[in-house]
Amino acid sequence: MGDNFQKIDLHIHTPCSKDYKGNKDDSEFIRIVQKAKKDGLKIIAITDHNSLEGYKKIIAIKDGLLSEKRTLNTITDSEQSKNRLGTIEAELSTFKDILILPGMEFQVRPGIHILIVFSNEIRTEEIDKLLIDGGFGPEEYGECDPATLGNLDVLDLFDKCKNFDCLVIDAHTDSNKGILNTTEKGMYRASCFKSPQLNAVCYKSVEQAEKLKSVLETAKEYKRQTPLAFVQFSDAHKIEEIGVTFSWARLEKITFENLKAAFANPSELISVEQPSLIKILGDILSKENTVGVVDLSSSNQEILTKYICCLHNSIGGNILLGVNAEKKIIGLSLTPKSDSWSEEQLEPVLRKIFDCIKNIIGNFKYKFGIYPLQKNRIVLSLHIPQGNNLISITGDGNIYSLKEGKITILSAEDTQAFVEEKLSEEIRVKIDKRVLEVERDCHLIRNLFSAMPIIRLFNRNSVRGTFDFEVDHGIKLNSSQITKLNKAFANGRSKGNLFYFPDSYQPRLQYTYLRYSLPLFNLKNIDRKSHDGETIYLVPGGGMFYANKDYPVFSKLGRPVLKLHATPQNSRYGMKFLCCFLKSSFTLWYCLHVFDDCNIYTQSVFQDLKIPILNTKDITTSNNIGEIEKYFTSIMDIERKYLIGVSKIKKEQKEEYTEKHNIQVDIIAHQIDCEIYKLLKFDDSEIALIEDDLRLNGIYLPKISPI
Repeated sequence: MGDNFQKIDLHIHTPCSKDYKGNKDDSEFIRIVQKAKKDGLKIIAITDHNSLEGYKKIIAIKDGLLSEKRTLNTITDSEQSKNRLGTIEAELSTFKDILILPGMEFQVRPGIHILIVFSNEIRTEEIDKLLIDGGFGPEEYGECDPATLGNLDVLDLFDKCKNFDCLVIDAHTDSNKGILNTTEKGMYRASCFKSPQLNAVCYKSVEQAEKLKSVLETAKEYKRQTPLAFVQFSDAHKIEEIGVTFSWARLEKITFENLKAAFANPSELISVEQPSLIKILGDILSKENTVGVVDLSSSNQEILTKYICCLHNSIGGNILLGVNAEKKIIGLSLTPKSDSWSEEQLEPVLRKIFDCIKNIIGNFKYKFGIYPLQKNRIVLSLHIPQGNNLISITGDGNIYSLKEGKITILSAEDTQAFVEEKLSEEIRVKIDKRVLEVERDCHLIRNLFSAMPIIRLFNRNSVRGTFDFEVDHGIKLNSSQITKLNKAFANGRSKGNLFYFPDSYQPRLQYTYLRYSLPLFNLKNIDRKSHDGETIYLVPGGGMFYANKDYPVFSKLGRPVLKLHATPQNSRYGMKFLCCFLKSSFTLWYCLHVFDDCNIYTQSVFQDLKIPILNTKDITTSNNIGEIEKYFTSIMDIERKYLIGVSKIKKEQKEEYTEKHNIQVDIIAHQIDCEIYKLLKFDDSEIALIEDDLRLNGIYLPKISPI
C-alpha cells in the first residue's frame, strides 16, 4: 500500500515569477527539478503567477538537450562530443521518474489566487488564450499582484476551466488571497465552494480547515456532489522551500489521469499526512456515506448490488467489503493462503463483484481500492460517486436510495422529486452566476438613487481642492542602481533617500488598505537630494503616500508623480488630515459615483476633486480632526516598525507577519474612515450604503467573519 502513495507538490514557482527569491539564471530551472527529485516528489506543477513561462522554459531546456543529443550522436569520432554527451545524459536524467505538469497561479477578482494544474498533454497555446481572456498579457506575466484586476471572477474562471483537462485548487483558502477569507459569506461564496470545477483547497490553519469541512458537510447551500480535497503545498519561491510542504496521492501510475482520479476520491487517495492503512480506513469509516458488507455470500452480493444503486442514486460514498454493518473491520479472507495477496487470489472476489455490477441497469462510475490486512485478509473499497441519473437492478423494478445509512425504496413521489431536484440543480448551476450578476447590478442601481442625496449634501459643503502641486518626472539612474532597486525588498525601508515604484499602485490593495508611509530606498550618489516640507505623493493608479520631506522619485517605466504641498487653503486641516481624507473610503466612493473612476491620479478626477468645508473652530470638529491625525501617526509608526521587523525574519514567516500587520493597520484605517463619517455627519444607513457599494465594486474593506 505504501508503494502506491507518492509525494506531490502542485505549487512551485520559478524565476519567471517576479517575486522569486532564488537565482534567475537558466540553470535554476534545472535545479528546481533536481531539488524536487532529491526530496522524493513524484509529481510537481510549475505554477508561476499568471504565467506559463516557467513551465515552457523547463520543457524548452529538456527539448534542447534532446535535440543536442541527437545531433552529437551523429558525431562518432570526437572526444569532446562524447564528453558533452555524458553531461547531457546526466542533465536529462533529472527529468526521469518525475512528472512535471504545466500550471499557473491565476489571479481573479477580487484578488483571489487560484491554482490551475493542466494535463501535460495540453497545448500551451490554449492556456495562453486563457491568460488573455483573464486580462493578462506578457507585461503581467509573473506579477503576484498585477496593478489592475483581471477580467474574471472565481466563477468566471471555473466556467472557463470546463474546457480544459485540469485540476482547480484554491491556492490560499484561509489567507487574504483565498476564497474563504476574501469573499463575503453568502450565495456567491457558497457557489464557489459548491462548484464541481473546484477540486481542492490549500490551507494553513487546521482549525479553519475543520470549520470549512463542517460547513461543506452540514450547510445545504454548500453541499457538494463530489468531495473536496484538503491539501498543502510548498508555494516555493526559492530552491530551499521545495519539498518542505507537500501532500500524498495514491496513484496506480505516475500520470495526470491518475492524479485527477485521486482528487475525485480524496478520502482514500489524498492525504496531507504520512498515509497509513488504519488512518485512511478510519477516515472512510467515519463518513456518514460509508457502508460495510462483511463478505460476498449470495445474500451479501444482493446487499452489495443494492448499496451500489443506493449510493449512486443519493449522496455517493464508499462500500467497504470486509467490514460489518457496525463498521468493524473483519477482512475478506483470500485463498489459497500466502504471505501476501496476489492478483490470482483477488480474481474470484472481483468476479463476484462484477456479477453484481452486470446486474445493474444504467450507467454509473466506480473505483476500487485494496487495503491488505494480516493473516491473508484484505478490505476492498468500492467508491461510488453520486450520479445524475437513476439506476436500478435487472428484474427488480425498485429505485433504491440511502437514508440514514439504511437501504430504502423510493416511492413514485420520491422518484419524481429526485428527477425534479436534479433538473432544478442543473438549471440552478446555469443561472446562478447570472442571478448573482443581476443582483449586484440591481443593488448598485438602487444604491445609486440612495447615493444622490449624500452626494448633493457633500457638494454643498465642500469646495474644489486648491492644491500646490508639481509634476515630478523623476530622476535618471545608472544600470547598477536600477539592478539594486530591483533586488530590494518591494516594500522599501523605514528610512531612505529615494521614492521608487515599479509601475503603479491602486488606491487600495486587493486584500488590505494601501500603506500611508512612502516606500523609501537607499542609493548612493543620487544627484537630487531631499528637502524638508510635508508632501503627499499621488502615483499612477491612484495610490497615495505621505512623507515629511520632498524626496526624489524614480519610476521603472518613467511615469511622473504628482506631489501635493501645503498651501494656506489646506493648512487649516494639515497635510496628514488631507492624506487621510483623500485615501478614505468616502473619497473612493464619491469618485466612483461622480467620475466612474476611483483613480485620483487621472486628470479628469484630480482637477474636480473636492474637500470638505469644515469649521475648525468647532470643538467637535477639531477633536475629530485631532483623532484622525492621531490615528494617522499610529499607522505611520506601525508601518515603520513593520519595515524594520520584516527584514529580520525568515521568508516563510513573512506572509504571516505581513498579514498580522495588515490586520492591525486595517483596524486603525477603518477608525479613520469612521471619524471622517462623523465629520461629514453621515448616519448608519448612509455609511452602510457607502461600504456596501465599495465592496460590490471590488474595493477592499475589512471582513468580519470568515465563515
